Amino acid sequence: MNYLSKFKPCYAQLDGEMVFIRPMKKEDISAVAQMYADVAITDQNYKSKLSPQSEQSFGKTGGMFIVNDQSYLEKLLESDMELMLVAQSKDQEISGFIWYSLDKNNMNGFSSLKFKPGYENYEEILRSNFLNDSLVFGKEIIVTKEKAIKQLPVLLFYVMLLFLNKLKYTVSTGEVYSLKGYEDSSGAYTTDMLNIRSYKTLVNSGGVHIGELEPQKIRVQSFLAEVVSHIFMWDITTSITNMQQYLKDSRIEIKNEQGRDGI
Repeated sequence: MNYLSKFKPCYAQLDGEMVFIRPMKKEDISAVAQMYADVAITDQNYKSKLSPQSEQSFGKTGGMFIVNDQSYLEKLLESDMELMLVAQSKDQEISGFIWYSLDKNNMNGFSSLKFKPGYENYEEILRSNFLNDSLVFGKEIIVTKEKAIKQLPVLLFYVMLLFLNKLKYTVSTGEVYSLKGYEDSSGAYTTDMLNIRSYKTLVNSGGVHIGELEPQKIRVQSFLAEVVSHIFMWDITTSITNMQQYLKDSRIEIKNEQGRDGI
């Protein structure tokens, strides 16, 4: 089933700029791949990105250790289980991207999930919604540096969650990394940097930080990064209500293609 065929494109005005949100298309792959490349942590920038003292550090500006290239994005686009939306500016440039997955195999990644004290009840919420086919998995969201409009991440979350709600999904998961250390040819280094920019975006969209996965090591070109995935959960209905108020307070109106209010 092509779920995104049910999605109704919409637009909103942010910081004086009109933004159009629609399903990702094949012709968008190159632009989205470039968005990934722009935030990638590589051999060329890791010394700066992984240094807590740097103004461009992972903790202050974020970044990605695992980057999806054009061929991988093509495979995602061919799958009905992967839902991807893009934000398109008036100049036709892609300014934002959000990806959610309906694939239940994503649940396997939570096998080492350790719930925070006081959040153990979320284990049953996860399990019951998984069994009821009402659990969806948030994967990634990217906004271009050139179009870094403050409200765009929340708008993308809101539009996606509203669509998922119409598909009868009630709970969503997502994650953000913290860096615990890295190794390269010169030795091993310990650090503790949370991607605070992404963390705040998840909180502002209504996410609840419920726990962490076991540390994992990711090979990135010539260095090895040790990261921890911090797992978030959204009650979709509650998050929609909260984001509606945020967008209203920000005086952001969402209209459909016919110019009517709402989606």
